[in-house]
Amino acid sequence: MSRDFSTNLAGEVMLAMGTGTSTNAVFKLVPHEVPQAVGGAAGLVGGLGAFGGFVLTPCLASFAHMYGKEGYSQGFVIFFGLSIFNLAVTWALRCASSHDEDEETEESSEVESSFMDDLFKEGPRRELGI
Repeated sequence: MSRDFSTNLAGEVMLAMGTGTSTNAVFKLVPHEVPQAVGGAAGLVGGLGAFGGFVLTPCLASFAHMYGKEGYSQGFVIFFGLSIFNLAVTWALRCASSHDEDEETEESSEVESSFMDDLFKEGPRRELGI
């Protein structure tokens, strides 16, 4: 814990930038991961983010209430714990998705090549209705 204002300000700015960047990354990935239901997935992600803002604020306030001024900095341990949890979940999902991609690579390459063959056989006139 630092009592230096400039160090605390730098930490808060870094926390805000990291949170904003990760939020933007999540919303950028939604259309790629759920192209058939972008609106619903974006709503779910936004709702979970709003729920996090609703729940974390009272948790941080309870630390400040219990420990006084020292509780403000101690409350950010929650953010650290959630970050570690998010890293673990991300790692687990990435391992699971790489395993699934290995199995689906052969199928997707066959489908993609047949789609491209059909597209070039038909030509652009089909899509224009000519």
